[in-house]
Amino acid sequence: MKYDFLPLSDVITKKDVDEYKALYKLPSSLFSVITAISLFVIFLVVFGLVYKGSVESVIFVGLIAALTIYFTSKSLAKAIKLKNYRVKLWKFAKKNNINYQSEDHNVTYEGNIFNRGENRYSYDILGFASSENRPVEIANYQYDIRTESRDSDGGKTTSTTTYRQGYALISLDHKLPHIILDSKKNGAGSIGNGLLGISQSQRLELEG
Repeated sequence: MKYDFLPLSDVITKKDVDEYKALYKLPSSLFSVITAISLFVIFLVVFGLVYKGSVESVIFVGLIAALTIYFTSKSLAKAIKLKNYRVKLWKFAKKNNINYQSEDHNVTYEGNIFNRGENRYSYDILGFASSENRPVEIANYQYDIRTESRDSDGGKTTSTTTYRQGYALISLDHKLPHIILDSKKNGAGSIGNGLLGISQSQRLELEG
């Protein structure tokens, strides 16, 4: 089957966003709004310090304002990029009669990554139908791993690491051994950091 990929490169319009928001929840930009309000307050403080404060105070608050502008713009850019990506993916699925889900927090698949950590959920889910009754699902998957350690004073500290991976789910006629392909080019992957607990005897090197 041939697919139309043009929706993935189309310009997102307000109508597209409104249609998407009627069906799904878009990533929140609340943090950016709060930061922008804080920035406005900082500018007022700077304005007052220009006339009443010392030069050092003006420079200090000016640096804070510059950092606030940087992180606000970065947060807004990230939210806009993610919003456009999800709307484009939805348009692509709609154009090609592909089942689309924004998120699924009730994933019950078998497999190592689906049984680890907490706050597990799939997102950007595309469900492809098949004439051979062999559906295919392609999606991203996220989960959190908590680790505990002790500081220099002997107290416990807890840190949380978020892992994001992609998967393709294909229905087969028979059960097969689990196979994990892990690239070394994208840094320490699941096998590289020992996350999946795969012994050395179970690893094979592939040429190229």
